[in-house]
Amino acid sequence: DIKHQHQKSRGSSGINAEYGDKGTCTCSAEGQGTTDSVDIQVGGVENEVTITPKVTELTCKQGDASRCVIEFDVTSTIGDPGANDVKFWKLKDGELDEKSSSSKEGNTFSRVFGQWKKPSRSGQYVVVVTVKGKTYQSEPVTLTVLPKD
Repeated sequence: DIKHQHQKSRGSSGINAEYGDKGTCTCSAEGQGTTDSVDIQVGGVENEVTITPKVTELTCKQGDASRCVIEFDVTSTIGDPGANDVKFWKLKDGELDEKSSSSKEGNTFSRVFGQWKKPSRSGQYVVVVTVKGKTYQSEPVTLTVLPKD
């Protein structure tokens, strides 16, 4: 059982629970001279597809020979996605704009910027994973490509 003590003198509080918190939670509140508590049942199901970026920000330099690659780890409880099921997208104004393919090694999907390593490629990138007809989108990774000296 989970025991969660949360104290706040006034107003409401937002308490976020994760899948690992499944069980019973005791929420306590203290007011002006009073105390109260209640047991809350925390439930839920584990995410079917989990997408985790290796880094959330990446800086590369145009003309530099070093690798410039965005990578995401993808785990799924409902099927094993292949490279064709995972697409990289550049965001424009928060919307999916430019699509590109991914490479897969184990559970890691990557997008390499080689000859395309130009300042105009800077921006936010996400992956969209499709497994059994359902799509899942990652949080964005910010890529900054610095111009040549």
